[in-house]
Amino acid sequence: MPRFARPLALLLLLAACDDGATDPDDGGRVTDAGRDDAGRQTDGGPPGGPICAEVAREMLDGQSIDVCLTAFETSPRVRLPADSAGVAYGGLAVADEQLVFRTRAGDLPVGSEPWVAEEQSARRYGYHLYRASLVDGEIESVTPVARIDDRVLMRPLRGLTLEGVVSERESSGGETRFAFESLNARVRIELDAALDETVVDPVGTGQPRFALYGTVVNATAPVRAADGSCLPALTDLGEANPLHDAADARVFLLRHPDMHGAFDDVVTLDWPAGVTSTNNMGSGLFSPTADLLLDDPPAPSGYFSGPHGVPWGGPSAELTVVEGGGGGC
Repeated sequence: MPRFARPLALLLLLAACDDGATDPDDGGRVTDAGRDDAGRQTDGGPPGGPICAEVAREMLDGQSIDVCLTAFETSPRVRLPADSAGVAYGGLAVADEQLVFRTRAGDLPVGSEPWVAEEQSARRYGYHLYRASLVDGEIESVTPVARIDDRVLMRPLRGLTLEGVVSERESSGGETRFAFESLNARVRIELDAALDETVVDPVGTGQPRFALYGTVVNATAPVRAADGSCLPALTDLGEANPLHDAADARVFLLRHPDMHGAFDDVVTLDWPAGVTSTNNMGSGLFSPTADLLLDDPPAPSGYFSGPHGVPWGGPSAELTVVEGGGGGC
């Protein structure tokens, strides 16, 4: 169980909404003010079908919106209505260090409108999709239409293998330091195929989150790398072993939008207990909600992360998503 784990209420209003009913002849989808009598969605979703494979409803700002609990198996994994000259569906993302509103047709510039600050302050943008009203191709206003469950957003990371290098331990005793400028310890991390089902919210995102665990598989024994080489056991490094005082070889990842403000969107990496009192953070594995609308979303490829605090406070990591390898050598 991740450190700081604690249960949160999902606050999902399912088919028992006061103004809704389930139509058993239409796949059990919820009917409400945003759907017609046959259960077809008329606002906030594609006509004739749900936006995701499993959908619930909840209230946001006095309006009922969809909650995507399980995405479709094929892209686009979330399916909102078609865009038009005056309407575009999408979400906030960072591209080339600029904040944009990402749609299926491309990225639209985002200024300093009040709604941007509001969505950032509540960190909702990291989980919500919006309907944007356009005037002459520019955003005039936005309305949230769906929240994406954290398990959907973390799905692209499940079962991945990461290989690369991390900092060696430089000193111990009164203060454990890591050689943050010299990443020489080779590692292979295999992420679990399933997310942990304990709800986590260690620093107040306001949204239920779910950790993805993984294992440093060459912690105590050599392992075959994806390129065919042999990764030595980290224990061979002696006291320079970055996991020298680790209780085990388990790590975990958490998605965290707006970590330090200014849309600082990261995935945190927690090392095994005993390694460091901090965790790592990096943007490489973070996927914006709007990517779920794309026919060909970018796949996770790499992850550079540094310690959350002083640069020598934990092992920095430069990791790449790989295929193949594994097993002893």
